[in-house]
Amino acid sequence: MIRKQLRESFFLGVFALVTVCLLSPSASAIKISDNFSVDGFLDMSAGVTIGEDEDGDSELDAFAGYDQLELALKFSFDKLSGRADIDGNDSIGLEQAYITYAFSDMVSINAGRFLCSLGFEAAEPTDMFQYSYSTGIPYPGYQNGVSLSISPSDMIGLYASVVTGVWDGGGDTDLNHPGFEAQIALMPIEGLTAKIGFAGDIMEEVHAEEEGDHDHDHHDEEEETYLKSEINAWVMYSMDNITVAAEFDLLPNYYAHDTTGIHFLAMANIGVTDEIGVTVRFSGAQDNLDDDDEELRTSFTISPSYAFNDNLGSLIELKQILGDEGETQIAFETIMTF
Repeated sequence: MIRKQLRESFFLGVFALVTVCLLSPSASAIKISDNFSVDGFLDMSAGVTIGEDEDGDSELDAFAGYDQLELALKFSFDKLSGRADIDGNDSIGLEQAYITYAFSDMVSINAGRFLCSLGFEAAEPTDMFQYSYSTGIPYPGYQNGVSLSISPSDMIGLYASVVTGVWDGGGDTDLNHPGFEAQIALMPIEGLTAKIGFAGDIMEEVHAEEEGDHDHDHHDEEEETYLKSEINAWVMYSMDNITVAAEFDLLPNYYAHDTTGIHFLAMANIGVTDEIGVTVRFSGAQDNLDDDDEELRTSFTISPSYAFNDNLGSLIELKQILGDEGETQIAFETIMTF
């Protein structure tokens, strides 16, 4: 018997495919009315990880499947707009939903569940240059809260938000210990974008406090709060058919209290033709810089891609985890957008 969630996902996928084929096979969005439009994508992939087992013999771990269907429902009423993203594979869920009110061309406010501001690499596969994420990617995800965006000019943008939790994936609704983000974006010349931002979450750590006398001991729990944080900076430059970017994250108390980690990447994308592109990336991370026994984790990625048309594209990725116990990851991905 097919589960209810699977039936819902199947019928939603059929609806999306039929709508795309009948209404707008080559457009980037389906316009339902002047105030309502729908777009989205279908994402499928297959691949294999080549590594070694405990005995040193080669070990293969292969996969193939439909990864994600996403529908973005977009509403617009003059200064007020809204968006709700529905996605899933074997079940359907609400990824994000928020409303935006534009006080002017320079100032707007968001409320609801929305994506964080930090990070160079995109959250959706349609906006990524390759299949996988960089090694040790630390970005926050979706969050519940309120954000403010200010753009004094075309060369500068300011962002700030207060959320229930920075790294909770949008599932936390408790505002007793709010998190926050702030970011500044600079676009000084054509093709150049630089952003630096900060995110912080108030965390609780429970300690056992021991009290004793001559007869017996008592153990009381004492809560200590600390700030889990991320300082993110990245720069990207695009010229003609070439895009290069670099990113660095400093991660105080990110993996544990009183530890500092890092994450970094450098990448380049070259458009060989209008249809063919190649991406190369080097990335790495370390959880605790003060731990002499911990090694820096790094990887190298190369990913050629091909665009069949405006709505269909594919890529192949080869990712090599560097180091003595490194493994090789190979993936093939196809995405249809509408």
